[in-house]
Amino acid sequence: MNNTDFEDITGNFSVSKLKFLKGCITQNEDGMYALFLPIAKFILDAETVETSILLDFIELPETLSWYIGKSVVFPVNPVEGYIDGSIYLKNAHSPVDVTELRFISLENDILTIEISMQFDFEFERIGFKNESLKEIFVLEKK
Repeated sequence: MNNTDFEDITGNFSVSKLKFLKGCITQNEDGMYALFLPIAKFILDAETVETSILLDFIELPETLSWYIGKSVVFPVNPVEGYIDGSIYLKNAHSPVDVTELRFISLENDILTIEISMQFDFEFERIGFKNESLKEIFVLEKK
């Protein structure tokens, strides 16, 4: 594979240009959830980028099926109860704050969820403006 195999989004980078692949949701022994949101490879500054969004420490006290048809609002870092999230771009971890999870469906261990996120690219000064994104994700429950 070479750089022509992937979309070059260098010119006018935006999180809306990211193409998300099927991710997963896991639960640790403390009952906290994590979401792994892989992103299809793309070109940025003549480099092939392979990255993802990782969202950790998601507190959902009820079973996932209980949340179907509901939304849960979360505070942003550093307010207690925030979801710890980040994306690795341009050699920096940029914070990703999740403000809302809207649970759409859960069938055969496949969760469909809408996530509202705020990307803080200015935190690490990587040359991009902060952006918001609301996207529907399909996650495999593992």
